[in-house]
Amino acid sequence: MLSLKQLKLCLQSKPMVSLQELKITLQEDVATIYDLLKYFIDRGQVQEQTSAAKCGTRCQKCPMACEKWYRWLQIDT
Repeated sequence: MLSLKQLKLCLQSKPMVSLQELKITLQEDVATIYDLLKYFIDRGQVQEQTSAAKCGTRCQKCPMACEKWYRWLQIDT
């Protein structure tokens, strides 16, 4: 079972991460990850962004314009 601490560490380890990347890295379903992400978003610790550009590859198999990205904002002291 995924914990808030595991998610926090994963978010802090990358400048920006997609929900799909989190799913692969944490081996958890998207709904569970998003529920935990909402906790951090509501507290102002994570910023949710929608990508406006393609990823740079030519496969075009994913709808990058709809992809959401997450960035850890809080600096722990």
